[in-house]
Amino acid sequence: MNESNSCARLEPSANLETNGAFRKRHGRYSAIEQELGFEAVPTQFFAYELSAHGTAHAISAVDGLDKLHRVTPSGLSARFRYLLIGRGPGAPIGVTITAEPEWSPVAPQPE
Repeated sequence: MNESNSCARLEPSANLETNGAFRKRHGRYSAIEQELGFEAVPTQFFAYELSAHGTAHAISAVDGLDKLHRVTPSGLSARFRYLLIGRGPGAPIGVTITAEPEWSPVAPQPE
């Protein structure tokens, strides 16, 4: 969504984003995060996006890290936007309020 413009009413959409980290200097390390999101603009002034996150780790023979192979949910997030003042020919500045709450489980630290 364009932050500086008014929220043009759009059809709801879904998206999938993948981020990865790979390293093989000593041993094997790979981490992938998937984010599945849903976005909608129900009115000219209000837009929201809801997302679920998951991670996959594969670690073996890496100095300083325990062997680990797992796939797990890693959290939920949301983004809510409300347009207070829209930009246009007579208004060169627009104002939007945004809230982005996030939740992720906290794994207990090994002792």
